[in-house]
Amino acid sequence: PISSFTINPNSGCSPLTITTTNTSLQPICGQNNYNWTVAYSGSSCPPNTSNWQFTNGTNASSVNPTFQFINAGTYTITLTTDNQGCNPVSSSTTVNVKTVPVIVLGSIPNICQGQSITPSATVYNCYASSGPTYSWSFPGGSPSSSSSANPGSILYSSSGNYTITLTVSNECGSTSVTTNFTVLTAPTANAGSDIQICKGGSISLNGSIGGSATSGIWTEFPVGGTYSPSNTTLNATFTP
Repeated sequence: PISSFTINPNSGCSPLTITTTNTSLQPICGQNNYNWTVAYSGSSCPPNTSNWQFTNGTNASSVNPTFQFINAGTYTITLTTDNQGCNPVSSSTTVNVKTVPVIVLGSIPNICQGQSITPSATVYNCYASSGPTYSWSFPGGSPSSSSSANPGSILYSSSGNYTITLTVSNECGSTSVTTNFTVLTAPTANAGSDIQICKGGSISLNGSIGGSATSGIWTEFPVGGTYSPSNTTLNATFTP
């Protein structure tokens, strides 16, 4: 037997359908038996797992099977041909499968009003020969958009809940991901009015906090004095 076949196409975007043309020579007597197998060589594009199937009602023993490939990477199609009384022979060819970009978007921590975020992402172009191109969207931020892979600092002047979106495109199409974060109201602190006392006396502190503040702490200058019950009590008593 002679194992021989062609495929069309041998490269393309997922889901990629491959048709085969079996050109193996037929024996003088009897007939050939065929066994089609697929091996996966791995991928630098997540999820780095094999994903393919026979389609159009074909299977591993069909004369001219049809394949569909889903996950990106390099696959090797092998045809093993045998007939009565002769050793089997094999031939192989490779298929390169491309996909839309895969994006891993970095987490965004909550910030306070008037602060900035620095968004980042890891992008896999998944064997595409063009791109990737980037489109960031920052509603409520300044700037509000960017076409750079690394957009830098984005300022948020108002408190609230925000969403950022990154869309990355290549020849196979586009992928979009989003993430949410919160801009907290800026903390405020009020120590109350100035007070004059006589030496040896004490004062009642009347402090207050606001915005996103959750606690406060009193400090004194020059250093020296005691707080009752403690310097973390907003309405403490201070004795210099």
